[in-house]
Amino acid sequence: MARATEEQYCLVQSNLDPIEPNTLKAAFRAVGELVDSDAKTLSADAFGILADGLRAETARIVAGQLAQAGIQVDVVHHDQIPTLPDPHTLRRAGCGPKAFMPTDSLGRDEPVDWSRVILIAAGIVPLRETKRKIRTRYKVRYVGGVGLGLGHIPPVYVVPERELSIRYQRKSRGLLDVFVKDEPYRYHIRAEKFNYNYLGDRQTNNKMENFTQLVHDVVSYATAAALNRGAVAIKDEGIEAIFSYPSKHAFEEETIWLLYKFGQQRGRDWPWMRV
Repeated sequence: MARATEEQYCLVQSNLDPIEPNTLKAAFRAVGELVDSDAKTLSADAFGILADGLRAETARIVAGQLAQAGIQVDVVHHDQIPTLPDPHTLRRAGCGPKAFMPTDSLGRDEPVDWSRVILIAAGIVPLRETKRKIRTRYKVRYVGGVGLGLGHIPPVYVVPERELSIRYQRKSRGLLDVFVKDEPYRYHIRAEKFNYNYLGDRQTNNKMENFTQLVHDVVSYATAAALNRGAVAIKDEGIEAIFSYPSKHAFEEETIWLLYKFGQQRGRDWPWMRV
């Protein structure tokens, strides 16, 4: 990888077709900074940005090797790759023909015209979650007592002792990011923590069914927005469609790749990247 004092470059895929590990291994062997284990890792988790933090010469050589194998990648300066704005988590929102309607913490709707939505990213993503469990045990303690004619009966008291255990687990969750042209730029929704009352009679007892209906509504109204593969699946195949990503990194990397491509087409200067 490039040293901190050097310019850093990324290898950006021209499309989202997977690249075989053996193809990457062959390309990486032409340079000394990338090894076979990198090829396996990047092949599994590359969703648009094949590699980053490379020296210019390393990136150029690998791109040339891949081109010989019929795979087009672009060498892009690190500063040209969009960064994701901080997520603004929503617990409640609505969708209407004219606007997306996030609800703030005071219960007020803040309409966002659909023309302001630039990208929609949705999918099933494995997340690392913390599960805390508190167990209370009671111990009996004795203190000196007074004989009451029936022998010595010491008074007792019960002391509660609480034990906290923490366990980490991976759960597949529905995620939806709605990117807009104005602050807060990125509305973030987790399927299991969202209030779907806006669905009315369409609401079911199944959170994932409600989630896909939400995504379907957002995609149907925001006709000018770019879509990730999860959103495209729901648009093309209906609300029963589910697209799973191998990791949160893959989900977010595909979003970054789409923002980069979208910015190239529209000449977009992402406001959250301005210094």
